[in-house]
Amino acid sequence: MSSDAPARRPAGTADPRGAAVALGTGRARLARGTVAGTAGLALSLGWHATAGGGVPGIGALVLAACVAAAVCTWWAARRRGPVALLALTGSLQVGLHVLFELLAGHHGSAALLPGPGMTAAHVLAAAGVAWFLARGEDALWDVCAALTHAWAPAPAAVSPLARPAVPPLPPLRIDPAGVVLARSLPRRGPPALSMA
Repeated sequence: MSSDAPARRPAGTADPRGAAVALGTGRARLARGTVAGTAGLALSLGWHATAGGGVPGIGALVLAACVAAAVCTWWAARRRGPVALLALTGSLQVGLHVLFELLAGHHGSAALLPGPGMTAAHVLAAAGVAWFLARGEDALWDVCAALTHAWAPAPAAVSPLARPAVPPLPPLRIDPAGVVLARSLPRRGPPALSMA
């Protein structure tokens, strides 16, 4: 199963084509990507600090927010399933951890490799963001589907007096010779017994 496959939808809540196109382009795509990047950054920073990592300054956080929002906006081109969202948030956590460590002044491969506590913190952050995004995506797509159905043009009303056009029947052709011959054809099978 592909990680980019859309999540299964309950019966009756199919995604209309119009909502699918609208949410993957323009401002809606930018908004979805910004929300995903901000949520990823906030949980990553919180869990990173809880696990004892360094917290960068405000300028570095703005840079991290822009990078996270750009990556997530690129991913928001279409609807993603839970596995793809977990892959996105996991890779975002790895990138943000490295960025936090570099911006906090920790250089070298030993400083960039997280310990077990830091790994657990970023795994929790990735799972939390993936869950948040999956629930948010479901709600957003449901609202768009409802609005699309609500604003869809009503079908043209059909008058009860109007009848569909019925093609005329072909003229009836009677062949007198065929009628006479049909009566003169012998029946097949044994003769019927008569009691006279």
